[in-house]
Amino acid sequence: MPTFRYAAMDVAGARQSGTLVVEDERAVVRQLKSQGLYATDVRQEGTGLSIDRRQQGEVPIGVFRRVRQTDLVMFSRQLSDLVRAGLPLLRSLHALSEHTDNPVFVEVLKKVATDVAGGRSLADALEAHPRVFARVYISMVRAGEASGQLPEILERLAHLQETERARRGQIVSALTYPAMLVCVGTLAVSLLVTFLIPRFRRIFEDLGKTLPWPTQRLIGLSDFIGKWWWAVILGLAALVFAYRVWSGTPGGRLIVDRFKLRNRLFGKLIQKLVIARFARTFGTLLHGGVDVLHAFAVVRDVVGNEVIGKALDACRERVREGDTIHAPLRDTGHFPSVVVHMVALGEETGNMEGVLSSVADSYDREVENAVRTLMSLLEPLIILMLGAAVFFIVSAMLLPIFQLNVGVGG
Repeated sequence: MPTFRYAAMDVAGARQSGTLVVEDERAVVRQLKSQGLYATDVRQEGTGLSIDRRQQGEVPIGVFRRVRQTDLVMFSRQLSDLVRAGLPLLRSLHALSEHTDNPVFVEVLKKVATDVAGGRSLADALEAHPRVFARVYISMVRAGEASGQLPEILERLAHLQETERARRGQIVSALTYPAMLVCVGTLAVSLLVTFLIPRFRRIFEDLGKTLPWPTQRLIGLSDFIGKWWWAVILGLAALVFAYRVWSGTPGGRLIVDRFKLRNRLFGKLIQKLVIARFARTFGTLLHGGVDVLHAFAVVRDVVGNEVIGKALDACRERVREGDTIHAPLRDTGHFPSVVVHMVALGEETGNMEGVLSSVADSYDREVENAVRTLMSLLEPLIILMLGAAVFFIVSAMLLPIFQLNVGVGG
């Protein structure tokens, strides 16, 4: 078996080195771990191959291998409690990795603990997993480490994540019933077109009379779907795929986000969502000790709208040149005057975080009311549209029968 030379560190931070004769690098790590040591470098003798544990790639994350937001909330709050209680950071990370149910998150935390044992800061260790820890999370942790307020920062991060999750939950709950209406209605109409109309067609052919125009169009649609249903499905899938690819490009995303803001039906709702997210995240970053310029750069990726993001880029450049915060926000035209005045008040009083928190709470309530109002309008509209489609189908099928009765009566 090959010989491996290793460098490792124990829980207290003391470094050790030596050699082991085992089958592979994983066996080195397992054996060191059983001794309470954490490998920072493993090198196979005679080959020149070196495996730096601190430089290993990110844990693969996918559709079926992901870290939920609830896992991050629990991790943030529990790590805050452990560090505040005086437990060393490395021991806290190992304790949390042992008590985490999500196996993917366990892998992530073990790699984070290995990096921290190797001398990296917690923020640098988290930064190696960008698909798990967002940029705002890493920036807050980095500021917390620099200021010595890591427990407080982690607590605020947990609160920020819980607020965001609650807002998303409200929107998803509000959209569930309309989505069910659309799905059930679409299924009902599809069944009518594909199964009911062909049976009526045979009856109409036996009558030997010219069919009304609506009936002809409906039978033509039924024949087309019955023959080319696979092409319809492939075409819709291709359209969805093309849209996702196009909207993922910088130009496409900008056009889509501009349409969202200008849409009369839900544009105001999107704007309120963006402002609430901006205010809460920006205020949390400033409270955590992140400088204004870096806070602008981080929140630009959080707002979720490219139009607002570019406006924040312009604000950041003006602040870099010595301008205030509220003036460039006002000049973007995307922030209501009340928000601009509140930001100006925060700058004057030095309580920017408190003012932005109030703005976020206010807009969260407005978002909740706007969603409720939108759903109260959307649900009847969906019912009317589905009812109109069913009425057209039934009417088109009954028209020939009515004409036949009229002809017989005449």
